[in-house]
Amino acid sequence: MNPHNPYAAPGTDTLGPPQGGDGDGERYVPLASRALLASVAVCAETFFGVVMHLGQLSMVGHAGSRAADGGTLIIGLAGLGLLITLIASVILVGVWIHRAASNLRPLGRYGMSFSPASCVGSFFIPVASLWMPLQGMREIWRASDPNANQAEWIFAPTSPLLSVWWAAWISSQLVAWGAFLAKGDPVSAGAIGLASDAFKVAAATALVLLMRRIGARQVQAASRLP
Repeated sequence: MNPHNPYAAPGTDTLGPPQGGDGDGERYVPLASRALLASVAVCAETFFGVVMHLGQLSMVGHAGSRAADGGTLIIGLAGLGLLITLIASVILVGVWIHRAASNLRPLGRYGMSFSPASCVGSFFIPVASLWMPLQGMREIWRASDPNANQAEWIFAPTSPLLSVWWAAWISSQLVAWGAFLAKGDPVSAGAIGLASDAFKVAAATALVLLMRRIGARQVQAASRLP
């Protein structure tokens, strides 16, 4: 049995691949198609959120009118679209993250602290979800560096996009709670919801760029393999 743990904390015993193995049969898979699907879902989710909150604001002063009926229909359809694309985003972004992390061993990287499953699962751990997903993504970014070898990737620099993405995402979720608490007041719920959407747009943009750049880094790293 091979005692090597590819996800142990980096140290002198984790600077090379396990003896007699090439990542336990794992193979590198380009991320382009997964990144495209995840990007479409994330952008669609953001779009439906904006439409729904604009619909809530359009209800102001039109109670009981035909315009109010139209606004209610828009809110309902946008809410349904938001729910569907939210579920799609969770699934597709999770699939992308899992594949990006799974690519690291075939690219010759070992000693990671996060397994592919924990990179995804960290989003669902109460309290720890405030920082662990960012740590996992930072590790994926570093280990995908095509210019760093096995002994150097842990010291590779990260991208400011990671901090922008996570700060904007956390801010959008915090502000969204305000919209939820004000759901009895369409004006307040719509205004607070749009504020949350502004942060979500920033988070979605940063995430799409991160997925594209990590994918490109892994393509370069794969091209340099023997």
